[in-house]
Amino acid sequence: MKLLLYTHSDYNWVWKYWHQQTDKFLNNFEKICLLNSQSMFRDDYLVIKYNDQNTYKNRILSCLDRLNDMMLFFFFMKICFYIICQNLIL
Repeated sequence: MKLLLYTHSDYNWVWKYWHQQTDKFLNNFEKICLLNSQSMFRDDYLVIKYNDQNTYKNRILSCLDRLNDMMLFFFFMKICFYIICQNLIL
């Protein structure tokens, strides 16, 4: 099983917290990051870059086409932050 993270450099301020949590609780998983093309990520991730000019859907599909894996946990950085923000508001 692998962890697959879809993120964007606009969310780089929170990557530190992502890494802290995954290092602590999910360190036995191989990690893959789908990332916009002008960004860098940690070396212990397989990074697959997408073109920012593509639609949201095509960004993800272009990256998934490069993977052969069927068993993945897929994390969307935007969704995680939406949930965190909603919990803080409540």
